[in-house]
Amino acid sequence: MSWLWLTIAAILSRSAYGVASKVMSSRIDAGAQTISVILLALAGAIGVATSPLFGGISFNGIGSHWLEITVMIASISIGNSLYYFGIAHLESSVTQIAFSSIVAWGAVLSVVFLHSHFSPLQLLGACVLAGAIWLAQFDRAMKANRAVFIIIASSALFAAFQVSSARVANVITPATYLVLCYLVPAAITFVAYFNRIRREMRTLRSQPSVILRGALPASITTMAYFLFTFYALSNAPDPGVVVLLVSTQVVV
Repeated sequence: MSWLWLTIAAILSRSAYGVASKVMSSRIDAGAQTISVILLALAGAIGVATSPLFGGISFNGIGSHWLEITVMIASISIGNSLYYFGIAHLESSVTQIAFSSIVAWGAVLSVVFLHSHFSPLQLLGACVLAGAIWLAQFDRAMKANRAVFIIIASSALFAAFQVSSARVANVITPATYLVLCYLVPAAITFVAYFNRIRREMRTLRSQPSVILRGALPASITTMAYFLFTFYALSNAPDPGVVVLLVSTQVVV
């Protein structure tokens, strides 16, 4: 499958994940960090179980790319928590508009770190998008909405995650990528918010079916998104184009 079709598959998978994550957030009565850990842990477990299908898990050679991998892990760890906090306080339509800033973030970071080149029309589109996002930062009374700023911050972190992923896509296996993207951030978030997550998990222990129904579709769709994106990044002549195209999932 060509990198372009892989990118299209990633876009559709990310769109499905956007819906599934909103459903997950509404079904599971917990804070953003707990929901993030549940999602990451379940997706990571699926990734480990299916790792033989995706090149196996190997950490050989990642030492020379420690900076990119650190940025990748940190950005998705913090970005997930911010995203789930934001969607819990915003309507889906507003969330999508705010998160669409990932297009502008992705373009800038791709130019700086991947040395990508975009046409003037593409850059103009990013500027128009930035204007729409600025207007979306206000509610009907034209008062700034903090949750919108949080979603914009999460989109910047996810753009950094995509760019750092592009830097390591030809270095690690897809299975290793899934472990780094899911299990490591899950562990970091769990340790950072241990008391809060432990307290909320005690309440959720009696609702395993609710957790599974809410988290499984989100876990499967995010895993598909990550895999399709990984393969597209590793096969594209200019990974920055993939970053920009994947970012357009906000309009799907």
